[in-house]
Amino acid sequence: MKLRVIIEPDEDGFFVATCPNLPGCISQGKTRQEALANITEAMQAYVESLTKHGDPVPPPITEELVEIRKGSAWDLMADAIGKCDDDFMADRDQPAAAEERKPLGGRKGKRA
Repeated sequence: MKLRVIIEPDEDGFFVATCPNLPGCISQGKTRQEALANITEAMQAYVESLTKHGDPVPPPITEELVEIRKGSAWDLMADAIGKCDDDFMADRDQPAAAEERKPLGGRKGKRA
């Protein structure tokens, strides 16, 4: 059975490992490898406890990891957004031409 594990560094320099499919199943280690070994042991005990008490065991994962290469659509989109932000900032810093300056507000004149 394969279950997802998330390993993240914490503010104290340890690695914290959690298993989202097993609520409350958490462990840590001084290294990623130690955290992985510890969470594996915790997950095994968790599943054994579920089985012993007749509780349902979560199904194994059926997902895949997908690697996105440099130059992908995401990178192109990020570049485009960055260019739009740069253009916006450049336009904002330049004074508007006199003919472009128009007062804001409603129509002036008589009401019908």
